[in-house]
Amino acid sequence: MEGELQTCRMHWSGSKTVFAVPLGANLWEVFGKGCFVIEQESRRAIPIDPVGFTAEPLRADMTYALFSKSGPKLLRECHHLRTQMNVLRDDLARVQQRSLRFERVTTEQLRSASELLAAAIAPREQGAPADVQGITEAMRTLRSLQRRIETGEMGLAEAGAEPAQVPRAAAARAPPTPDAEADAEPGVTVVAEAGDSASGSGEAAGGAILAGVGPRGGCARGKPDHPHQWTRVVKASGQQQGGGGVVSITPIGHIRSCFAEKNGTPRQGSIAPSSRAVLELKLPSSLNPLHAVDGLEHFSHVWLLWHFHQNGPAAIRSKVSPPRLDGERVGLYATRSPHRPNAIGLSAVRLERIEGSTLYLSGVDLIDGTPIFDVKPYVPIADSLPLEQVRVPPWLRPETAPVSDLEVDITEAAREQIRGLEPALAFFRSAAEAEEAIKQVLRADPRSVFWRHQHADEMYGFSIDQLNVVCHFSDGRAHVTGVEHLALSDRAHSLKPTGDDRDI
Repeated sequence: MEGELQTCRMHWSGSKTVFAVPLGANLWEVFGKGCFVIEQESRRAIPIDPVGFTAEPLRADMTYALFSKSGPKLLRECHHLRTQMNVLRDDLARVQQRSLRFERVTTEQLRSASELLAAAIAPREQGAPADVQGITEAMRTLRSLQRRIETGEMGLAEAGAEPAQVPRAAAARAPPTPDAEADAEPGVTVVAEAGDSASGSGEAAGGAILAGVGPRGGCARGKPDHPHQWTRVVKASGQQQGGGGVVSITPIGHIRSCFAEKNGTPRQGSIAPSSRAVLELKLPSSLNPLHAVDGLEHFSHVWLLWHFHQNGPAAIRSKVSPPRLDGERVGLYATRSPHRPNAIGLSAVRLERIEGSTLYLSGVDLIDGTPIFDVKPYVPIADSLPLEQVRVPPWLRPETAPVSDLEVDITEAAREQIRGLEPALAFFRSAAEAEEAIKQVLRADPRSVFWRHQHADEMYGFSIDQLNVVCHFSDGRAHVTGVEHLALSDRAHSLKPTGDDRDI
């Protein structure tokens, strides 16, 4: 009807709310700066100009999905709550398991004491003197049981107590059991003795040193104060002089990176110099973060010492297949495989600037949420060597490497999708910067040997910033065919390979 206001249907992402939006409305004035619109039927991003109007007119016969900056925040909150629920569920199962062990041990101790008392009193019923020694032994057993219940010392192997609760002498006599390690609470420092310190001999009995690493700071994307629930026990074996000891490492922060997952994360930071990350230092209360970084701004690069917190249960092998060898195997310590006895990573990254106690970095190879143990300045006089003194195997030399760099093609449709999602970018300042980072990642072929050989003809996807990039490989080239927002991605293309070389 003439004069009637023309509107289109617009769904608010993540809810059932539907808006009737005028076709010529300024979306940023109505829904806030930074929102963007997706055409539901084609899942195509509608470009928005710098003032908030759509670059192409909306249609009354089409339905659109509306995303705002609060969308990713709500997703992070849901992910955080789900993680907390999983942790609480695991804690409850662990408490129930210990409760059953406690009940079993207590019942056994009481039964033993009852049998001792019955045997000691039996002669008295026949007119003979009672067995005083038997009664004394039964009472000693009951008092010992009462004391252990009151102090919580039910025994490491019997009631599942943490190694930290075991007396020092007891830990020296026997190494921690597998059950005890499995029951250790997140954030608890695990103690183990490497030798009999009471004897003063310094001989290593078991040679096991356990280091408990617990949660500090946060890791949720964009929320550095969210708790990151993780725990890892690092084991090292060997002789140690001078008795036992404790190794405890507390992260000084959790990095916020443009890489949300292992898939597509560069194996070295220098591969993708355009990649971005932010590290907010969370130091002990005894340290002043502003004083701690004073003078660091004079350095262009820093070393990051960090933890491979997403290694998972993959077995550590003596020989691995690095992607650059395209299937051939080499010794673990001749590679930079993340699956190591001590899952510690070391990266040289560029320090862009410092704001307060927050470091802005580029050229990173770390996943979002990675725990950082230390930051050290890069000092060329100490950290670099003349090239003529450096020796590397042929498979690491560009001219003789089995796997060469790829050419990268990005379709015009994919470029348009990147430009349409520019307002949603959290780390990159422009669509052009995001496009360059995508090229850098793909140029080094981020696929594992497994992907390269077993799924060569399938679509490959990875995430960077808020973008989900889908591509395929052929004839030494990577072809980017589509880019969409992470919130719209079902991640179905991201297979979960198995084995020792899939994520190396």
